[in-house]
Amino acid sequence: MSLIDTASDVTRLPHEPHARDHATARSRSRLFLFLLATIAIAHGIIAYASARTKSPTWDEPLHMFGTWAILNTNDFRIDPENPALWHRLQAPFVRTSDFTLPPDDPDWKLIPDQPMHEYDLMVKLIHQKDGDSIHSMLNRRRLPHAILGVACVVLVGLMTRSILNQATGPISRHANFASLLAATWIAFDPTMLGHAPIVKNDVILGFCVLIVAWSLLRIMRRVDAAGLLALALFSSAAPLVKYSGVLLAPAIVVALLARAIIPDPWTVFRLTLSTRFAKLLTALFILILCLGSFLTLAWSTYGFRHAATTTGDPLNFPALLTEDRWRTFYHQHGERAPVEAWDFLPQSRSAHLLHTLHRAEILPEAFTFGLMHVHALSRMRPAFLLGEYYDGARPLYWPVALWAKSPVASSILALLILPILIITLRQRPRGHTRLVLLALTPPILILGLATLFGPMNIGVRHALSLYPILAVVAGIAFALLLHRFSHAHASLASRAPLASRARRARLARIAAPLLVALASLESLLHTPNHLAFFNLIADRAIGRFNFIGNSDLDWGQDYPLLANWQRQNPNTELFFAWSSLIDPVKYNIHATRIPPGLGDSPGLPVLDPNRPGVIAITGFHLVPITDRSYTQAMKSLQQRKPLAVLGNTIFLYRWPFDPQPSHNNP
Repeated sequence: MSLIDTASDVTRLPHEPHARDHATARSRSRLFLFLLATIAIAHGIIAYASARTKSPTWDEPLHMFGTWAILNTNDFRIDPENPALWHRLQAPFVRTSDFTLPPDDPDWKLIPDQPMHEYDLMVKLIHQKDGDSIHSMLNRRRLPHAILGVACVVLVGLMTRSILNQATGPISRHANFASLLAATWIAFDPTMLGHAPIVKNDVILGFCVLIVAWSLLRIMRRVDAAGLLALALFSSAAPLVKYSGVLLAPAIVVALLARAIIPDPWTVFRLTLSTRFAKLLTALFILILCLGSFLTLAWSTYGFRHAATTTGDPLNFPALLTEDRWRTFYHQHGERAPVEAWDFLPQSRSAHLLHTLHRAEILPEAFTFGLMHVHALSRMRPAFLLGEYYDGARPLYWPVALWAKSPVASSILALLILPILIITLRQRPRGHTRLVLLALTPPILILGLATLFGPMNIGVRHALSLYPILAVVAGIAFALLLHRFSHAHASLASRAPLASRARRARLARIAAPLLVALASLESLLHTPNHLAFFNLIADRAIGRFNFIGNSDLDWGQDYPLLANWQRQNPNTELFFAWSSLIDPVKYNIHATRIPPGLGDSPGLPVLDPNRPGVIAITGFHLVPITDRSYTQAMKSLQQRKPLAVLGNTIFLYRWPFDPQPSHNNP
């Protein structure tokens, strides 16, 4: 028997609720909504205010240009690795004057055949703008993403409360409190605070996943027009805002088939279906509806045009197929095949399927090309974990990364609620509990397993699509925790004296909110540097350079801090190895560019020991994932005590170095 369905475990009051009870309930509901709105707005203010102090991350300039190009030219050659619906949703915050594209630009013409020229074109165009214009455009484009983060927090609170309020028994008494805890936990999580306002599509996918799960739960109880519309719309939108949203398709199939198979009757509008055959037909109808909705939304998003470009120039799909072949070979054998053998290597099944869809023109060219681009490049990505460089996927990356990038109290809280969830799953769920499990489990399992065993070991942001739905699960677990140790629980009433029950109840009521408060406090103490957050143990006791790298360490976002440092030290010559597509001079940083490995590099000056100054190097280069030729030089530099650390991402060292390095890991 599940903890959620424990109506028989408690003594019912012999009277019906009076008007005063209804008034109390309405008052509590208004208070809940006020507190939830306060938490969400606080999240939005902190996240957006922090983002305003940051320069563009590596990916943001290309995304901003891609959105502008789609909206102003109706051409999808720029940034096809991010679906067009995400770009189109930003339309109210895009201005025609953001970029100026000459009609005969040679890089623009080369992009269909050589996609990497999109970076050359973007850098050329954005460098025509002054720093203030770039930062103003960036803050304007980050605003809708910050608003979406607020919506995610609100949705987590409302969905958790809805699930708990529909449960029978005393657990519903804890719905408001547990829902506010869940909303607070995700609102002030450092990863959510840091990434929600960034011009990326990770959080919007998490929003879609949450609504799909909620819609599934509604439909599983009773199929109605509102539930069907929400499921069809957001399941269709998910892969059109981020390609990994396609994983929701098998999750929906599994959930609906499971609902059809279980013996519970299924209400479909005004009909009650009891036979398995009728319920399977209903599930099939819903799946066909979702497929039709996706095809309609996909073609309308891309202007009902198969060609990605307005000129009809095809995107270079064969190059992606070749990319997929050699990366698949590397993924399977751990070594690169000779270049001359690439065209003869076997194609992966996924690439073969996408190529078939592309040739059959079932979907717009830009969509299949972008999906193929993401698939091919993700077959093998360089990564770093616990002091070791590698290529591909290691499931250990995710528990290590999530622990290091989460507050210490969050890890303790996860360990506290995990046994409660296990106990609930081990009991035979029925009724509302079973439907909740059927709605939430498939998206979490399929997206979670794809993340765990996928090759994207380059940043916890790639798990952000799971954060909102996991926060709902945490909220349910909070309520279960409070319920299990409450006075109303019959098993405790029969086995423990009153004083013991009271102590357990107080402990349960205090532990969860205290840990959520501590986690929020540790996160907020890092404001505005949430993108570079590492918890106290990972950062101070062990050292952040020993864990993970890439965007988890640095994403090129702290130019303003270095500019401020240079203003305070105007007479110090600055040597800078940066990791951004934006020239630092746009942020009034005047520095000599040096190679990231501090050695010889074509086109860059060699550091002269007779020319003293300060070296500034980003965390991205201190753990050189993409170019490992200077790994040893960076390990040596990590052992030196920096002159200063800016935003936990830019490390300053006096040049020339002292003869004997300090062995303090920054």
